[in-house]
Amino acid sequence: MGTKDFFDLFKLNILKNSLLYFLLICWLILFTFLQFLFSKLPLSILELPNYLSHKNDWVIRFDILRFIFWVLSFLVISEVYTRFLAFTKRGRSYIFTAESWYKDWIYNGKTRIFEGNSSFLRVNSSRAGCLLDRYIWKNFEMKFDMRFLERGIIGIVFRAEDLDNYFMLQLRREETSIKIVPHVRYLGMWEQMSQDILGAKKNNSGWLEVTLKAKDNTVIFNVSGIGTYTWNLPTHVDINHIESGNRKNQNSNSNADEKFVVKATDLPKIPFKDTFGRIGFRAHLDEGADIKNLTIKKI
Repeated sequence: MGTKDFFDLFKLNILKNSLLYFLLICWLILFTFLQFLFSKLPLSILELPNYLSHKNDWVIRFDILRFIFWVLSFLVISEVYTRFLAFTKRGRSYIFTAESWYKDWIYNGKTRIFEGNSSFLRVNSSRAGCLLDRYIWKNFEMKFDMRFLERGIIGIVFRAEDLDNYFMLQLRREETSIKIVPHVRYLGMWEQMSQDILGAKKNNSGWLEVTLKAKDNTVIFNVSGIGTYTWNLPTHVDINHIESGNRKNQNSNSNADEKFVVKATDLPKIPFKDTFGRIGFRAHLDEGADIKNLTIKKI
């Protein structure tokens, strides 16, 4: 794992990232001030509080200053420790097992595992999805076998921050073909893009060999014997066109033409586009597929 990959982990949450930088700056300024104060005063540390409290009324008491210093130190250390834990979660290789499912995955809905000679995962009626929570990847190759359920729709999730924020490629089995639809899930809402034909359908109920390879901004998706699809990941998500359509101006004149809409906000940049994230699957009500022989490796 290179230096660039390490710093990419700091982009997992832009708010926390900004907070960390702010705390570091405050901590360094305060630390420098204390060092300067110690160097100018020929006093021991034990004498310094009394000196500061009696020298001038406007001088901040040393115990208050010290309290702020230790609070900032604690916040900085805890934030760095959180980032270090994220760094240790980076994935190298993974093989799905029944034991791993119970220990390492998080999920919503009816997704469950079937154990036997050949264990498989049934992703079903899981609107938010299921994620391998123990490891995170940025550039990886994911392979598995899948079999559509009666309503043949399944989503493959990657670079997920959590169950509310991720990229997804959705497969749809139709009468004569299998189609693919890119999605972005952002703050629990969906932006769906136009569908493309992946290839002709050959078998209605058999197992399909699937490979998903993510490398920086490019995702290559392949179903053996069906076709290959390439998706260049978008940089922004259009929240004005998520699920319910355009947001209309609620304060506009009621007689105004309803065809005109206003832009509620600038398009937000997708925060998880260039970061490490989780992988998984997703299927809405009555959708789903069986998954087996899942492996993931870093590239």
